[in-house]
Amino acid sequence: SSSSSGSSMAPVAHFFPTNFKDASIPYASVEASDFILSDIDDDGLGSSLSFTVTSNNTAAFVTAETIFADLPGRFSDNGLLLVPSEPQVITFEATKDVRFNIDQFTAALTLRNLKPNPAP
Repeated sequence: SSSSSGSSMAPVAHFFPTNFKDASIPYASVEASDFILSDIDDDGLGSSLSFTVTSNNTAAFVTAETIFADLPGRFSDNGLLLVPSEPQVITFEATKDVRFNIDQFTAALTLRNLKPNPAP
């Protein structure tokens, strides 16, 4: 369907005519950028952060996690299918009244996908 402005209101769906394990999905580098801290206090610390995730190739099952126990929280989306032309914005919400800055978050952030580029 389409809206009065002519743009589609239906979600975009990607179709793979085979199982992922049998699909010829290329290796992918997934990166995060454009970090925006929200709910900032007087010390410059926030409890919410949004960022953009991109990939150079199709990347299946992209997950984000924080690796430090002192930065607990949850992500708005996980297990994404990324295609190079469609960046996704993810929001991280801290739990337990945790406050952090962008440097602390980026140090704790790990992005994974089904077929990451092999280590050099």
